[in-house]
Amino acid sequence: SLLVEIFSVNDLYTGIHIMEDFTIKHSPLGGNGLFATKTFPKNTVLMRLDGIKLTRKEAFDMPGNNGDNLLQIGKDLYLDFTGKSHLFINHSCAPNSFVKVYVNTGFLMSAIPIQKDDEILIDYSLTSLETNNEWNMNCNCGVYGCRKVISGYDSLTDDKKARYKELGMIQDFILKG
Repeated sequence: SLLVEIFSVNDLYTGIHIMEDFTIKHSPLGGNGLFATKTFPKNTVLMRLDGIKLTRKEAFDMPGNNGDNLLQIGKDLYLDFTGKSHLFINHSCAPNSFVKVYVNTGFLMSAIPIQKDDEILIDYSLTSLETNNEWNMNCNCGVYGCRKVISGYDSLTDDKKARYKELGMIQDFILKG
């Protein structure tokens, strides 16, 4: 029910960690990344993902926007991360975090226990309904089973989708298609 969801969101806000819990530094994946400065247990809210909320049309009609600073949080809703620390959250085919959306607000959650100095990594495919023709990027994460090229949710194998669903890592708008 809506009341339960509102209480859940309030619980999320009280558990949010501050930027002092993270640092931005060089990533072995290339460029910069977001790293934990303390440990976090599994299923912990790491941060609220701020940004300007845009419709799909607004997001992709912005001059010079190639989608790099965007996070899809609804079927037709995106966050523009420009200028935000969470812009430095990199992709991995074996992520330790994921995005959960409640009432059009994105939260970064730990999928597994995160240790001090771990880089915060998400699977970008869990944040996009785009097809391979609309958006894709090369992956250099180097983990066992690296997909080499990533795209939206539909690009994942059925086994990977089932595993992510079992772990509760898939956003509702993606499950509903």
